[in-house]
Amino acid sequence: MQEYLDLLNGRVFFWLSRGRLDALLDAYRGSAQLVRCFDTAEVLERHGPRVQLSPFNSGSMKGPRVPVRGRDVFRDVGDFPYEHWRRKHRSRGAVVAELTVEHAVPDAAQLAVRVERWQDGQRTAILH
Repeated sequence: MQEYLDLLNGRVFFWLSRGRLDALLDAYRGSAQLVRCFDTAEVLERHGPRVQLSPFNSGSMKGPRVPVRGRDVFRDVGDFPYEHWRRKHRSRGAVVAELTVEHAVPDAAQLAVRVERWQDGQRTAILH
C-alpha cells in the first residue's frame, strides 16, 4: 500500500470532466477552493512524455467495488485501453477520469487559462 501511496504522491492530477470537478468541490463544501483550468492540448504538448491516464479516481479508496490499485492504473496516452473502458458502458467523456503528470508541472502558472474561487458549489470569483 505504501508503494501505491508514494506513486500517487509523485504526480500532479487533472480532472477531465466538469462532473468530476463538481463531485470534488461538493466533497469540500464549507471550504473555499481554487480551481485552475488548463488547456489540455497544451499540457500534452509540453509534458507529453510524463503524462499518463487513469480510467478512475486513482486516489479514492471508498466504495464496495474499489478497483485494484497499483502501477498499472496509470497508462501512457498511446497505451491507454480506451476501447476496453468504452465497452464497459461508459460515455465518451467518462472513459478517462484523470490525466496525471509525473513529478511536477513547473510551468502550471503559464498553462492556466483561468483561475476561479469556489465556495459551497458556487463560483465566487474569476481571479485570472
